[in-house]
Amino acid sequence: MNHLAHFLLAQGKPHLEVGAFLGDYVKGSLQGQYPRNIENGIRLHRRIDAFTAKHPVIRQSCSRIDPHLRRYAPIMIDVFFDHFLARQWSTYGNGPLHKFSDRIFTTLESAEDIMPRRARAVARRMNQHQVLSAYADANFLIPVLYQLSQRLKRDNPLAKGFTQFENNQLELEQDFASFFPDVVAYARDVACNLDPGD
Repeated sequence: MNHLAHFLLAQGKPHLEVGAFLGDYVKGSLQGQYPRNIENGIRLHRRIDAFTAKHPVIRQSCSRIDPHLRRYAPIMIDVFFDHFLARQWSTYGNGPLHKFSDRIFTTLESAEDIMPRRARAVARRMNQHQVLSAYADANFLIPVLYQLSQRLKRDNPLAKGFTQFENNQLELEQDFASFFPDVVAYARDVACNLDPGD
């Protein structure tokens, strides 16, 4: 799952939303480096990622990607699914996407003092470019894939991944419709069972 999905799956709770964002930047064991409720958001992020990676529909989606690109298929599927989520926001979200986006970035801004420098910079850039709302435009996937390709250390074909979206859009959207209710239910169960701590 990519940013938009993780924010939505944080159940509308600001501390889980911050943790959902930090899940891409905080590695290793969680031993009190962050407030307990923020660490719960990171735990939720990690468990959603693990659930997603093992889900048969996601494996099916990855198999739709051309063999020479398949190593990068999970990254592409995360991005493509955020697009489908943005397009179907009225089904899964609560209120307009742009208002959800504004609230998320207000929440992240309020937590900047505990964020790693890189996470803080990314959050500001995402807000500046209104990334969450922009996912509704399929053409926005092109620069997203390019940016992701630049973050990887080795040369990679991610920047050319938009052709995989174009070639498989109908099937991938059907996969999304099949998968997303499962991850919504899973995230709700996990969030209900997290120890709130202090």
